[in-house]
Amino acid sequence: MNTPEQNGPFREVTVLLDGAVVGAVWPFPVIYTGGINPLIWRPITSIGSFNMPTYDIELTPFLGSLLDGEEHELGFAVTNAQRSWYVDANLHLWLDPKSSRTSGGLVAYHAPKLAGSIVSRSADGVDGEYAATASRNITATGWVSSSRGNVTTTFAQRLSFSNTNVVSGQGSAQAINQTTDALTAVSGGPAPAQVHQSFPLYIFLGGDGSGTSSQRLMRRVEIGFDETRSRGGGGAGGEGAASTTTSTLRNSQVAAAEVTLRDDAVVGASWRMHQTYEYGASDGGCYLRNVSSVGYDVLFDHRDASCAGTLGR
Repeated sequence: MNTPEQNGPFREVTVLLDGAVVGAVWPFPVIYTGGINPLIWRPITSIGSFNMPTYDIELTPFLGSLLDGEEHELGFAVTNAQRSWYVDANLHLWLDPKSSRTSGGLVAYHAPKLAGSIVSRSADGVDGEYAATASRNITATGWVSSSRGNVTTTFAQRLSFSNTNVVSGQGSAQAINQTTDALTAVSGGPAPAQVHQSFPLYIFLGGDGSGTSSQRLMRRVEIGFDETRSRGGGGAGGEGAASTTTSTLRNSQVAAAEVTLRDDAVVGASWRMHQTYEYGASDGGCYLRNVSSVGYDVLFDHRDASCAGTLGR
């Protein structure tokens, strides 16, 4: 439920430098293989359940703050976390072999507090609509002076989140619509890049026959991982501009399950899944996979790397 007591549906991981927010990750909503209804994820598992997505945060604008010879602390915080939330990270450092010391400075930094709201509308205390929204913007610009010259880098993030949860039928049905949208950009440095991610999610939980010896439980899930990446078009130290490459990924799943109970025992179950994975890049890379299953049987599994009809072409 989207209530303050349950911390709502929104989660974010913030990256902290000496206690200040320098970046944020609004993660893809991974549904593990026991979620919603375990049958849904057999034999096709949910997106990210065995290979969780990773995310990049650019710290280059803050190098000037780190190069003062003092100790600094990098940390993480999880907004609305409950009992546990496991976070790990890799710190990537590039050394300058032609310079004994690198200097830098922070030119501009803007990171307002997270904006969010939770609104509940219920006439009888059972059925109703619950809505949650959140947004965040982070911008940082800094310069670094090295053997390759003076380079100014800007890191910017624009994040938005919305979730609506409609409960009906005296609590017997629940429909959830959620969208996470994240735009991250790095400009001005030797490797400009931009990543736009969108994570749509729809979940329906319903049933009939409540209060009788026979019940039918229905579940439906629609989830997507959409991403567009662009890289290049920059240069440093007087080098010529590099060409820009763009790639697009569309990974979506639509699944449903129906379970029949009689006297609290399962007497029947059916489920199905369809997944489409489509990738295309401006440099010619491509991949398409289309797979569908009913029950434990895979109806078809089509793969295509010929680039015919793929995104980005």
